[in-house]
Amino acid sequence: MPGGGRGRLVLFSVVFFAALTLVGLLGVKSSNYRDVAQLQAFQETGPVRGLAVKGMTTNLKPGEYLLVVGETVFRMRVASEQPYAVAERIAGPRLGGDDSYAFFLLRGSNGFTVAALFSARTFQSFYGPQPIMESEVVVSGTYNPQLTARLYLLTPDGGRVLVGEYPVFMVDKILEGCHSSYGSGVGRA
Repeated sequence: MPGGGRGRLVLFSVVFFAALTLVGLLGVKSSNYRDVAQLQAFQETGPVRGLAVKGMTTNLKPGEYLLVVGETVFRMRVASEQPYAVAERIAGPRLGGDDSYAFFLLRGSNGFTVAALFSARTFQSFYGPQPIMESEVVVSGTYNPQLTARLYLLTPDGGRVLVGEYPVFMVDKILEGCHSSYGSGVGRA
């Protein structure tokens, strides 16, 4: 058949070009996410809005915790080792628009860690009552290095032990790394 070889070559070229374009677009998409470690560059600024960052989650150990963010105090109960807990406000002014937040720690490639807070109502409405969080998560929102979250583990004798102090990242959306325990895919907002 005349031209059959040429037609296959053209078809192969078009498919190859499309594949390279797709790989390139995916590479550009994932490169838009800052590592949490890069947030250290904003330490001397006020709130920075519209950031998308990726980081590794840190599992919280079982126990009862107090989370103090500015003048607001939250209580969390962690039944089993997991990357997040729901923090319920128990004292102080309302933080943002909610009384409860999904709390998780996001660690950058150099160990720099932020306290991520995401409206518990939004978190649970999107991901269900028992969300599954991956070891790497991509979030978007507002980084506020001037606002500090102090995490305390409550001891059986009524005391408390400081687990750590972290700058706050208020999450608007979880872009990658979280899904409903009833769903099959990774949730994307």
